[in-house]
Amino acid sequence: MANIWKANLNQLFSRQSGMISTPQLIESGVSERTIRRMSTEGNLVTVLPGVFRSPAWPMGRDQLMVAGCLRNSSASLAFTTAGQIHGLRKMFDHRVHLLVPHGASPFLPGLVVHRCRKIDQGDVIDLGNGMRVTSVARSLFDVVGVIGHRRV
Repeated sequence: MANIWKANLNQLFSRQSGMISTPQLIESGVSERTIRRMSTEGNLVTVLPGVFRSPAWPMGRDQLMVAGCLRNSSASLAFTTAGQIHGLRKMFDHRVHLLVPHGASPFLPGLVVHRCRKIDQGDVIDLGNGMRVTSVARSLFDVVGVIGHRRV
């Protein structure tokens, strides 16, 4: 039985750039006690509360993007970060921008958190790799405040 959830975890780690969340671990059949033990023994590295990284994966920008989305189920990558993912030109920004609904106040070190009163379902695309990103139209609308309307 343990081998089944270990295989599931390996698939998740592979698909999500070495990142996994507590709900995903529990859904895969890992108990909370086992999660604590794996974290204590160094088999899981805590990146954010409830978000872990496999020690076999380095911590980089991709891992930070996935961690931000896994930490808050209503968060999505936005602004220049979304523009870079969509392949838009002139989206030069090394920071990782995350869009969350108003009322959510996550503290996510290394991420620039933006709040919005209304985020429509059509504005968010699930990439299937642990990341959600705003649509091209929403990204262009949002990015004007970051890079200016002339560059957009």
